[in-house]
Amino acid sequence: MQKKRRIVPLALVLALCLSLCANAAARTKNDFSVTPSITVSGNTATCGLIVNAKNAGPNATITADIDVQVRTSSGGWSSITGWGWSGTGTLDRSKSHTDSRVSKGNTRMSYTITVVGSNGTDIVSGYVDG
Repeated sequence: MQKKRRIVPLALVLALCLSLCANAAARTKNDFSVTPSITVSGNTATCGLIVNAKNAGPNATITADIDVQVRTSSGGWSSITGWGWSGTGTLDRSKSHTDSRVSKGNTRMSYTITVVGSNGTDIVSGYVDG
């Protein structure tokens, strides 16, 4: 009888954890997709970003802020350059930056994307390691 008393509460806790994980996905007002990328070759970082907001409405606008960041000696991150891109419907851009601080495993791309579509404004941020 002891085992039944332990299994039922453990099963309920597991079910609760699984439902919390399922609800952790980002929710947006508009329908759009984001594909960020970074490639590091030697001291050059090439950052790319594709945003498809065609389903967010006929006049959906996209604004993207991109930063190339390198790891600092204290373990944090420092921006060494950045760009601002914008478009309507879709955005497909890439740009390279060469710097002696850029190296594979110690460089990342930070991005913040704003989509203004028929259902309002969405802001999505993230990082891609290079």
